[in-house]
Amino acid sequence: MIKFILFDLGGILVNDCSYEILENIAAFLKKDIMEIRNALQNHWCNVTTGKNTLLAVYNELQADLNINSVDPNEILKIHLKTYNQYSRVPNRDILKLIQKLKKKYLVACLTNTEPEIFAINKKRGLYKYFHKAFISTEIKMAKPDSKIFKKVLEDLDARPEETIFIDDKKANVETANKIGINGILYYNLQRLLRDLGKLKAL
Repeated sequence: MIKFILFDLGGILVNDCSYEILENIAAFLKKDIMEIRNALQNHWCNVTTGKNTLLAVYNELQADLNINSVDPNEILKIHLKTYNQYSRVPNRDILKLIQKLKKKYLVACLTNTEPEIFAINKKRGLYKYFHKAFISTEIKMAKPDSKIFKKVLEDLDARPEETIFIDDKKANVETANKIGINGILYYNLQRLLRDLGKLKAL
């Protein structure tokens, strides 16, 4: 029997604007977007696990791309401005679903984020929509590492088969499924409702 439902945030409750962020930073630096993406990939795990800030990463990006004339604070401003532009308003239909599910289940979020983005979303009250919030920068682990799922299950005193996890990233859902959690890959609201129905969660 299902007792717990975990939601990812980016790409479900709020828009995933990672491409737009990269696009705007690349335009500002006059670099190819793939060059920026590849340079940042080496640092991203440390950001989502709280070992580094975005500002620190953009300092390191300067050295990687040999662009020391650019103030990393300006790059960070572009990142945060773009995030605010595209992810300010939560998806109302998903919010309604969360409120409905909370009447029957413990509903939590499990999200990878960055320290600066976490601060923005906390100020907005985004995490208050859930009974509990599991944040990668606080746990010091990040999806798709199975350790973060096991940590959440332990914290909730939940068994994998009692738990549904919803995410728009295939790798994260696959990890959840491997440890026995009922993983749902998010495409749109209609398909999510259908998949929840299959698990008798609606």
